[in-house]
Amino acid sequence: LSIEKAQLIQSLVETQKRLEEALAARERRIVQLDEELVKARDQLRFGYEEIIGQSPEMIRIFQVMDQVSETSIPVWIHGESGTGKELIARALHRNSPRRDKPFVSENCSAIPENLLESELFGYKKGAFTHADRDRIGLLEAAHGGTLFLDEVADMSPGMQAKLLRVLQEGEIRPLGSQKKVKIDVRLVTASNLDLEQLANQGKFRQDLFFRINGITLHLPPLRRRKEDIPLLVNYFIQRLSRDLKVPVAEVDDEAFALLLRHPWPGNIRQLEGVIRNALLFARGRMITPDLLPLAKEGAKDEGEKGTSDSGVPEKSEEKHLIMEALRRARMDKEAAAKDLGIGLRTLYTKMDLHKIPKKKAVLAKFLGLEKTG
Repeated sequence: LSIEKAQLIQSLVETQKRLEEALAARERRIVQLDEELVKARDQLRFGYEEIIGQSPEMIRIFQVMDQVSETSIPVWIHGESGTGKELIARALHRNSPRRDKPFVSENCSAIPENLLESELFGYKKGAFTHADRDRIGLLEAAHGGTLFLDEVADMSPGMQAKLLRVLQEGEIRPLGSQKKVKIDVRLVTASNLDLEQLANQGKFRQDLFFRINGITLHLPPLRRRKEDIPLLVNYFIQRLSRDLKVPVAEVDDEAFALLLRHPWPGNIRQLEGVIRNALLFARGRMITPDLLPLAKEGAKDEGEKGTSDSGVPEKSEEKHLIMEALRRARMDKEAAAKDLGIGLRTLYTKMDLHKIPKKKAVLAKFLGLEKTG
């Protein structure tokens, strides 16, 4: 018995040693990646410290941003939900001559169509029911600075025509006003849909597309820049441990391999959520696969089985993400849409696509939740 005990202790010591060596190797790799990132970014005109990434795809994005940041050229950012489009827009503003002026952002799909016009153009007192005071619109609020419009593809044809007129004339007329107001705004737009394709199909105004597409930035999905995952994981662990006031935790080899294999249909936002939940449950202990919700979903070989040939997440993955967001939000659709990084109208469209019921009583049963009001 004493011999078996000694052998067990020896085995545990050797396992612990191998684990420490693996963690040390990963720490060295992260330091190496940081050094490579610093070296690559030293060749750029501006620093982009708030954007984590050293993959060739991201360096190319930074190089294009270097060329356009100091101009007023309109920029269209194309990328899947959760890829960091607003971070890119903010970096463009921060490195521009407009940096000391306002940066104003709005998600076009998060505002009902009948309210978007008043949000963008503002209104005078008495312009409509409940307009009990004057209010400036987002375009006027961004005067001298940058206006970022996310999910611009969800804008109605009528609203597209009005935005086009503003861009052509450089002035707006608030609702209920007889006077026009001159504006000077750099417009940055974003969408997870391909505006060029929509314009060619007649689903988005081609003349507006030409106006807002001075330069296109195609943000790669996380599954196409997996060399950035170690940096992102390390960044989220350090930042979230401070925000959540929980101990920093290490990630074991098996869990780390799972993070690298996963297709990440929700991109960086999904990775951040996974690390946040893991830290909360780890409480300073090693993060193992059982602390990652990905383990329940099953890993995909090299992350490709979870995506179609076009690189778009498969419907089953997307449906799973939507259902999980609805469960977390206790069926509050606005909160679920915000969690997913999409507009409310986009969420409704996707719920229809995946045959997810909208009525709360039916949805509660569908999600395995009790009815909540």
